[in-house]
Amino acid sequence: MKSPFTPDKRVSVAIMSKDSPVDVFNSLYEMGIKTIPTIPSINLQSYVANHPDMVLTPLEDGSVVVAPSVWEYYNMELAKFGIKVIKGNVEPSAKYPDDIPYNAAFLENTLIHKLNNTEKAILDLAERSKIIKLNTKQGYSKCSLAIVDNKSAITSDKGMANLLQSNGFDILLIKQGYIDLPGMQYGFIGGATGLLSPKEMAITGNLNRHPDKARIEEFITQKGIKLIYLSDKPAVDIGTIIGLTCDI
Repeated sequence: MKSPFTPDKRVSVAIMSKDSPVDVFNSLYEMGIKTIPTIPSINLQSYVANHPDMVLTPLEDGSVVVAPSVWEYYNMELAKFGIKVIKGNVEPSAKYPDDIPYNAAFLENTLIHKLNNTEKAILDLAERSKIIKLNTKQGYSKCSLAIVDNKSAITSDKGMANLLQSNGFDILLIKQGYIDLPGMQYGFIGGATGLLSPKEMAITGNLNRHPDKARIEEFITQKGIKLIYLSDKPAVDIGTIIGLTCDI
């Protein structure tokens, strides 16, 4: 199984925080990618209330599972592209770990999350598709993981890096911080990135302040993937650029 975060062609649409920098929206528009801005989840903390990876998860069959309170909006928007939207069973709330049920990550045939808190529809998919499940202490799994390809990713979480490396994935461990997240001390690199095609990875801004900038760029380039900076301002965690493909 390919990860739902690793498209097999150029994505048609991207779900992004409505608070994303204008430059980021404009850059994707110029690339011909339609964007769907989020609507806030009133139950989450304000600094992540518009982060798509806090309320929805793309699945390997091309569908998306969405928190109940925002399901109607995403069902309406994604129906325009022929994308099936599944209503989730649980509503995320402000306090950790009750805010993480949709913040799951996938690499190859593997679901990575704090499994006791994963939305049931995601776990059901894993069972039906015989997907391997890896339990991580890091509940913000997708936020923490910048997926580069089906077997490679970047993270600043040492525990997650060790877990994934021990399961055969190629993981670059970087220093924590240096990614902006208004309202918090710092954000995560996974929340500032997203794959736009099998050979294109987008990041919301530059990494000039990051001490591991050169290592990050080299790791991505060595995978045969082009890193696209969507803005010349510093990178900001917007809750992942969630790219989806469709035939419309």
